[in-house]
Amino acid sequence: SVAVGDVDGDGFGDVIVGIPGETVAGIEYAGAVAVIFGKGSGLGTRDVLLTRDSPGIRKAPSALARFGIDVAIGSFDNDGFDDIAVGVVRRKAAGEAHVIYGGAGGPSKRDAVYTQGADGISGVKEAGDNFGTVLATGDANGDGFDELALGAPYESHSGVVAGGLVGVIPGSVSGLDTGGYETWHQAKPGIKGKVAAEDRFGAALRFVDTRGDGRLDLVIGSPRNDAGGSVSLIPGKASGLSAGGDQLWSQDTPGVGGTSEPNDRFGGAL
Repeated sequence: SVAVGDVDGDGFGDVIVGIPGETVAGIEYAGAVAVIFGKGSGLGTRDVLLTRDSPGIRKAPSALARFGIDVAIGSFDNDGFDDIAVGVVRRKAAGEAHVIYGGAGGPSKRDAVYTQGADGISGVKEAGDNFGTVLATGDANGDGFDELALGAPYESHSGVVAGGLVGVIPGSVSGLDTGGYETWHQAKPGIKGKVAAEDRFGAALRFVDTRGDGRLDLVIGSPRNDAGGSVSLIPGKASGLSAGGDQLWSQDTPGVGGTSEPNDRFGGAL
């Protein structure tokens, strides 16, 4: 996984690379993230390797954690330094997201970890949910602070196995604020479609300004929805993401090319 942003605030883009298979301190698949800094002549030789063995990074490296399975860049506190969100998931484990805030020297020692059932994040931490394995950032309400969207494509809810859901944490002047955390899924009122087993809603995420109004909409892939797959769009408004105006697209939607067939996995990547 790769993301681009200005982590040290110098006006040059930096490249963030996930290395989920990295061995750390002898621990296989502990995972790492490389930050390669940009400069006037392009990408330079200055870089930082972040692991859970790095000074100031909370938690210790663990086998099969795959720190860096996904990476995303956002400005969660709008302080002029972009922040790094890192997906972490052990095989058959619940999953979590690790956020490392940017600073004048690059990644700072200020970080936070988000998982279900703790610190304002609703839900139950269950093996196999893969919460945080898919990440996206964007400003849905136009307030200057990015939100962090976290996919949990194997989350079981509403009596359905692996229906999938997406959690969204809003940004604020102090960073991500779990007090405004909310979840989105196809069993939620106003969201088109019907939750079904193995839909894997949240397997792909992206924020996009589809209307050109400066407020980003959240696009969500469900690669097994109705067997062939679908894409949902939740519009961003002044109040944030809203079910009002929600859209659902598949290859059976008029105007979309092709025919929806089992295992097409429409929406598997965005």
